[in-house]
Amino acid sequence: MQALSIQAKIVLLFVLLISVSFLATSYVVLKTNKAHIQEDMMHQLLAGVATFEKMLILHRQTFFQMVTILVQEESFQKAVKSRNVSAIFAHITQHIPHKNVEASWKVVEGSTALAESSKRMLSTRTFACPSPSLETSEVGVTVFAQELYQTIQVPIFEAKNSTWLCIHFWVDDVWLHELSQTTHLDYAFLQQTKETRWRVIASNLNEVFQQVLIDEVTTQTLPLAQKPKEVVLYKQKWLLVPSVFSEQPTTLIGFFLLPLESADEVMAVLELRLAGLFLSAVLIFFFVSWWLAKGVTSPLRLLLSKIKDMTASSKIEPLKLNLPSEIAELAEEFNRMQKVIQKREREIQYRAFYDHLTGLANRNFFQERLGETLKLAHQNQSKISILVMDIDRFKEINDTLGYHTGDQLLKQLAQRLSYAFRHVNLIARMGGNEFALLLPNTSEQEVATIAEQVQEIFNKPFGVGGLALELTIRMGIALYPDHAKNTTLLLQKANIAMEQARDKQSHFRIYDQELDKHSVLRLSIMGELKSAVKNNELVLYYQPKVDLIGSAVTQVEALVRWIHPKHGLINPEAFVPIAEQTGHVRYLTQWALQSALKQCYEWQSLNIPLQASVNISTVDLMDVQLVHKIEQLFNTISVPPKCLMCEVTESAIMKDPKRAITVLNGLSAMGIQLSIDDFGTGYSSMAQLKKLPVQEIKIDRSFITHMLVDRNDEIIVKSTIELGHNLGLQVVGEGVDDEKIFERLKSLKCDRVQGHYISPPLSITEFSKWLLHQSKP
Repeated sequence: MQALSIQAKIVLLFVLLISVSFLATSYVVLKTNKAHIQEDMMHQLLAGVATFEKMLILHRQTFFQMVTILVQEESFQKAVKSRNVSAIFAHITQHIPHKNVEASWKVVEGSTALAESSKRMLSTRTFACPSPSLETSEVGVTVFAQELYQTIQVPIFEAKNSTWLCIHFWVDDVWLHELSQTTHLDYAFLQQTKETRWRVIASNLNEVFQQVLIDEVTTQTLPLAQKPKEVVLYKQKWLLVPSVFSEQPTTLIGFFLLPLESADEVMAVLELRLAGLFLSAVLIFFFVSWWLAKGVTSPLRLLLSKIKDMTASSKIEPLKLNLPSEIAELAEEFNRMQKVIQKREREIQYRAFYDHLTGLANRNFFQERLGETLKLAHQNQSKISILVMDIDRFKEINDTLGYHTGDQLLKQLAQRLSYAFRHVNLIARMGGNEFALLLPNTSEQEVATIAEQVQEIFNKPFGVGGLALELTIRMGIALYPDHAKNTTLLLQKANIAMEQARDKQSHFRIYDQELDKHSVLRLSIMGELKSAVKNNELVLYYQPKVDLIGSAVTQVEALVRWIHPKHGLINPEAFVPIAEQTGHVRYLTQWALQSALKQCYEWQSLNIPLQASVNISTVDLMDVQLVHKIEQLFNTISVPPKCLMCEVTESAIMKDPKRAITVLNGLSAMGIQLSIDDFGTGYSSMAQLKKLPVQEIKIDRSFITHMLVDRNDEIIVKSTIELGHNLGLQVVGEGVDDEKIFERLKSLKCDRVQGHYISPPLSITEFSKWLLHQSKP
């Protein structure tokens, strides 16, 4: 997934900040407004209920005053005494001109009705005046024949309070509806019958809501406490408060409701407006932040574009751009850094292709050129000869006269070869005291003549340090396509011929397969290597890596050895190249990985925190299934991935960089650490190194061995350590064979060292003893 640009991150940050701030503010506003709206509706409900009850009280009090004035008139009292029903009726209709008065009235003396009227088709038995001793509420609402009435009873004679005028005023739906519109409340009056059932007496709710309300009261889901509460009736939200109007002889409760739809509508409008404001704010902040970010990142993009152009052209061109001061300083620093890095890269690249001591081509360059020449020879059907040589008993010269004398001798030899064979295609120092000549289009007779010319060079003594040294040279010759058809085998055949020359005490020898004592062994190895894995003929030797800070051993390199049942111990140099050629190296690597992980598991159980390094060949690195194979090993062997480090060479990576990086990324994603082995001898550049997901680089022993006597070697080692640290990598020096080199690497702040000075590769038994000895104080 591609990382976000700086401009995108700035815009995203601005938008995120405004979004979080606005959403938090909106949440507070909505919550506060909702609380205020609910509180206002609560007050509205309580005020409406109070108004409703006051209107009922006022209605009753008005008629109570009318009735009180009526019963105090002498003419009305005379009509009552004479029990003149028509006169009583005339007085009532005259003094109380209201249609509801006609509902019912009764003049009662004791328990005897003197006169009465019921014009709403109500039975006289239905209207029973309450007992004079029974106090009624201020509202005075009662139920007769499933209708609401307000009852007023007033004594007619002050002296004889057993004679009463009892009037029932009908509270009709029209009056209740007008009252509901005044208070903006919905209402429902429910009565509980003697059978404890509830029924609606009066309501402006539809039948569905009435039934739901009855069900809620019957199941006691709806509280009857006279407190406002939010309820849900038939999927609608209401604010409800009950009010008890009478409890004798049956319970009469009025429910007053205020729908919350209006509150939801207000909140919906508010939410919509806030959403509009939010979108507007986000858009405004988006464009403002985009404009600001563009002003910041445009100079950086311009600088990056110029840097990419320079990288693509591989030229040192100072950046000269009209940039803000801070970016200009960055460009200036980049110019300086580029010069330093390019200088170091040139040095490293030079060392990768040329021998630092003699100035001749090195083994890597020779092999590369040989490969190219073989392709041309194959196309042109021509011959190629290679001549390899080394000096007899050169080790004795180093041991007797010192490495410096040996180096001076090698320089003189290189000069003589370069002068005598300046027209030869390529002269290379293959390492140590071994040199090689690449001779295209030469026959066997011609290359033999050249070998004679080389011998003439050695006929003259070499003057070094006031001494005249006579040297003996041994040369081996191999031809394409007579002896081999690829680079590795051709060099191998030439080296075998050189050994044949040494065995025969002759100056040079052309490869002869019949005299190749290694051929049978090599053929045996090619056929038996795969079965050696199955037959447990392979073992791992372990060479420790010591941390220079604290001198602790935290890593070991696992090296494969073959215990052949016939040939005995075979070093990897004898069978690994063949395994790579035949493709059997995959089985070898799989075995080495599995064995190393098993050993890590044993160390882990003993609380020994060691990381094992295993070499991954070019063939393995090109295998896209390598990651899956290693993942399966971890599934069967319970060790953390950090216990394993895979070492790969630069040349292996450069064979197919794209595929190699894909495989390395897969290994890194599993948590496996990676190391570049023989760093400085391959072809990788700085641009390629920074793409690799590695944690460690190992400086090749060819730079380490002579760093104390060769200033150039020391500069390369020092630069490589600094480069590795600047890239956040651990640096390991391999080939540390004496204390002076150990101490010098320590002063250069190299992270770890490996070599015979610390310990040679050991079997697991010997390594365990060595490790136990190291742990003792």
